Amino acid sequence: MIDTYAKRVLPRGIRLEFHSGRLSPEQYEERISSIAGDVIILDEGGKQTSSVEFARTIQASSISERTLNLVIGPADGFTPMTKEKHPSISLSAMTFPHELAAAILLEQVYRACEINRGTSYHRE
Repeated sequence: MIDTYAKRVLPRGIRLEFHSGRLSPEQYEERISSIAGDVIILDEGGKQTSSVEFARTIQASSISERTLNLVIGPADGFTPMTKEKHPSISLSAMTFPHELAAAILLEQVYRACEINRGTSYHRE
């Protein structure tokens, strides 16, 4: 699924960057602090959003020409400092393995692109 949706979003001007390996929350925090652009972290306690609302976030980022970085966190979660510094969204109140969260996130990014393009992919 990750490969499928990665291939679908690349023509939409979306760049993907995967980091493998286990990092501590502090190492994640250090990596995030060096990212250029806006950062939204994915956290089970983050803001619940609909696909249409998420599409608006993607569209606003595109219009502003600022890079939007969506970050799936470390296995032990983000530090309180990171949660205070960056806005967060939640894919679900449930916890998912990183690979599944990445697949869900990529599908939602693709869905957001299709919503913004006005295609029939998303149905309400």
